[in-house]
Amino acid sequence: MEVGVLGLLGVPAFVELTNFEHVIAQTQHLCMEDSIVKDIQQNKETVVHFVIQVNESVGLSPGNMSIKLELESLKLKRKRLKEMKLAKNSGLEIREGKTYESEIGMTEQNVDEIEIPGPPEIRELTDNILTAPNLIFELETTGLQRTSDIIQIAAYSQNNKFSSYIMLNRAISNGASEVTKISVIGSQMYYNLQAVPSKLQNEAFTDFNDFVKSFLVKPLLVGHNIKRYDCHVLYNSLRFHNMWNDFASNISGFLDTLELFKLLYPKRPSYSQTALVGELLGETYSAHNAVDDTEPLYRLQIIPNNSVINKTTFKLSPMPFFKAISRTLALKAARSNLRLEHFNIAVKRNGLDGLESVLSEQTNQGIVRVTTNKKAIIKIFDFLTRES
Repeated sequence: MEVGVLGLLGVPAFVELTNFEHVIAQTQHLCMEDSIVKDIQQNKETVVHFVIQVNESVGLSPGNMSIKLELESLKLKRKRLKEMKLAKNSGLEIREGKTYESEIGMTEQNVDEIEIPGPPEIRELTDNILTAPNLIFELETTGLQRTSDIIQIAAYSQNNKFSSYIMLNRAISNGASEVTKISVIGSQMYYNLQAVPSKLQNEAFTDFNDFVKSFLVKPLLVGHNIKRYDCHVLYNSLRFHNMWNDFASNISGFLDTLELFKLLYPKRPSYSQTALVGELLGETYSAHNAVDDTEPLYRLQIIPNNSVINKTTFKLSPMPFFKAISRTLALKAARSNLRLEHFNIAVKRNGLDGLESVLSEQTNQGIVRVTTNKKAIIKIFDFLTRES
């Protein structure tokens, strides 16, 4: 009964420990001897336990909130939220690098001055290559290497056309001019000795990207022998101007008509585009002009069934990094604006843990950015550290 009286006096369950001696001194004549008060003053943990007993005896404790907080499901939820917060902070720290340290910014440029992009907002992917509009594209370049410069880009679909000559910062070689009939005199570009309007690289690629974006449904980029050459040249050029990720997110894939016609017409003597146009359409055209190459190829397409499309379409994947990462994870990384250099930066900042923090970040929808699979992350880490 004495304990109940103490509870009714309104001694709160969470009175600051520094106030307990005063509270007990005021109430000791009701329920306790001096020796007990002395013990309580020496051991404040006993006081806390005593007050809890008081509140329990009069039905004031535990309250609904206390009972709720003790539920196993809520404990797990709190633990999960804490882990997510730690993971988010860890990923952010790895992406941003060091923002403070002695003499920061006074040394040579280092890895901590580069920020890895955060995960973008993810939209649901509805790409369907079987219903995507076909967009024929063709490049004229300065050479046969995959690192060659693009000097003309053209595209053609049923209702849309695009063409642009591209002015380079350096002279076009005589060999390239001989093949493409494109030359530059002063600041003027010529095709077959006729003056043509031209644009600088960044402007031309921006216009081409905007043209691709204008399609209501993501187009399928189609070209002849593009898997071995054109795609790589386009990839290198757009990546140099930081446009590849945006461009790739607006197309449904690539279709190489060289592989397509090898499936449709096996054992032909020649699969060159001019030979196919001549034999199947009975026409001749001006090769080595991007505009003239696109329209005949559009009419040349003969796609009898969907299985052929599936066999000849592909997504462009830079090598040799893809020895260490699956195609699925590579596509997720690319759509999350991650490049190979970002993987390397994460490793340099915090090793395996840094790489894991970036790859396992979550998007605004709670979707894992790339992967949480430890085995896959270790495989990527081993490749990066071995290459370096």
